Amino acid sequence: MKAGDGFWSTFTLHRWYKLVCGLSALTFLAALTIRLQFPNGPVAIAALGAFLIGLGEWTNQRNVIVNERVPGGIARIRGTKRENCIGGILLDVLGALMLVYGLYRLFA
Repeated sequence: MKAGDGFWSTFTLHRWYKLVCGLSALTFLAALTIRLQFPNGPVAIAALGAFLIGLGEWTNQRNVIVNERVPGGIARIRGTKRENCIGGILLDVLGALMLVYGLYRLFA
């Protein structure tokens, strides 16, 4: 087991949905703590919606390890596979509704 295979290695921002979670969490915290040039309420709602979309997509991704025979041995291939689940879909839908509502309130 390598040092990078631990618990915290799953939080690297190499996937777009993890980046959305991180950026929207920072935006949400900024909307709660400091005064922005825009109304803070709609920004917080839109950021929370974007966070839920990222979390829903993260839930829909499954880690996959495939062992495949290659000349000279066996290769272990790691990756992600999209497998929709009801929780991930609900988070995506709720997040999309909150994002659209927050943007509507921000620009209306």
